[in-house]
Amino acid sequence: MKEIRLPSQPTLSRQLKDLEAELQTALFIREQHHMTLTESGGIFQSRARQILSLINRASDEVKISNDELTGTLVIGCVESTISEALVNYIKAFR
Repeated sequence: MKEIRLPSQPTLSRQLKDLEAELQTALFIREQHHMTLTESGGIFQSRARQILSLINRASDEVKISNDELTGTLVIGCVESTISEALVNYIKAFR
């Protein structure tokens, strides 16, 4: 499994401040123990999610063009004794 390394809190805070400076607007309302998106922050978040979705779709399309199987598989199961077997099959498939 690939290890994900997240930036430190001071690094992330600096990057957010830099982004706000570049956009010339506050994206967050900062309070003592939490942050809330401003209206501008909500707009930016929405567009960023759309961009990430487009990147994922583009990546999937490229993989498909290379004959690789990609996409999302959704499986539903009524909770019963079969659900444990299904979990084991899914783990084996991955």
